[in-house]
Amino acid sequence: MVSAAAPYLIRQKQWEQAAATLELAFNRDPSRANASAMRPLAQKIADNLDSAGLLLATVTEVTDPAAAEQLFGDCLAAAVACGDHRVAMIAAGRLAYRNLHSGRPAQALTFADQAVSHAEQAAMGPWTMLGTEVQRLQMLSEMQDAGSVAPEVQRLRGLMEAAKAGTGDDEAAHSWDVREALLNIDRRVKTALGEWDEARAVNAEIVASMQARQAPTSQIAVARMNDYGPLLRRGEASKARDILLGCRQVLLDANELGMLGVITGGVADVEAGLGHFDNAIKLAWDALRYGYAAGDAGAIRDVYHNLGNYLVKHASQPAPALACHLCAALIKTLSGTGDIESSLRAAAIDLYVSGGTIEPPAGIADLSSKTGDIPGTDPAALVTGLSPSPEAAEQVLTDLIARAQALAEALSGDAAWVMP
Repeated sequence: MVSAAAPYLIRQKQWEQAAATLELAFNRDPSRANASAMRPLAQKIADNLDSAGLLLATVTEVTDPAAAEQLFGDCLAAAVACGDHRVAMIAAGRLAYRNLHSGRPAQALTFADQAVSHAEQAAMGPWTMLGTEVQRLQMLSEMQDAGSVAPEVQRLRGLMEAAKAGTGDDEAAHSWDVREALLNIDRRVKTALGEWDEARAVNAEIVASMQARQAPTSQIAVARMNDYGPLLRRGEASKARDILLGCRQVLLDANELGMLGVITGGVADVEAGLGHFDNAIKLAWDALRYGYAAGDAGAIRDVYHNLGNYLVKHASQPAPALACHLCAALIKTLSGTGDIESSLRAAAIDLYVSGGTIEPPAGIADLSSKTGDIPGTDPAALVTGLSPSPEAAEQVLTDLIARAQALAEALSGDAAWVMP
């Protein structure tokens, strides 16, 4: 809840004290409800205190990511202009995450590099410096395969274990925040490499850290959710579903909608694994709606791919499946994230199993229509936001279709090929 001290300090025009009080209250409870209540106060403070722009952007990010991105950009420009490398580091770091979340990993990496540079120029402490390197590694992990990232993960883990916990005036990062971010990358790498038990062990470290610092229940639920993938791959689908449903309910109760697309997509994946394909398709539609509402291009991309799998394998609907797989491949190509070849091969399978009876989408608008016209979704608008121009997006789609058709022809000539 918002501290009663902040409104009092604002009335007294004690702007610096008000900013510090509001920041402390937000750090204790960064929930959507708290951010909504704090935003007008943060705006009032920022209107009277230039240095509070970062606070306003941070609070705004919870409820209006697009507006926050502009605010962080303003903060970065102002900090660079006046040589405030500490603020520039923080703003560049937040912009890195905003770009990554929006499906722009190359831009995210650029901002992450800026954050590292500003941290060095500001002579920040060891945990802050490590934090900027961890953030940069996170961007790289979205663009490179797990095997190439794994050695750097272990190098940074070695530095982390050697560092002493604590904060000083030269630190802008909490040791637990840096530790959990690095462990999350380690967990993702181990999951990608199929090291299921090791991935769950790392996730247990993350959850224990969050519990020790008394993190909000909704944040812990998001962390617990990450056990579902390894459990599902180990054949423990029922246990995976129970974890996801429990986490989903916690987020609904807290009105934290940002991760619901990811969690609902996970539930769809589990339902498909249990053979409940009608449920899987309906849940995938829900996951897409949540993903679009949150502006989460990564979640949208993955759900389209999985929905295509459900449609072609279990509902015998290769036409919408092809549109979904091509949509996933298009988002991956334009954003530079994800395994493009897996979606292309899936699109080729759609063409193959149809026996040549389906026509590929004639363009972006047709692709959008053929994904099913799911209420609350807009593939065309998402693609437009990821592409440098409408013409470029159309050309990428044309090239992807040609590649999928070539793969389909190769499959038809392979007598030993069996649909997975």
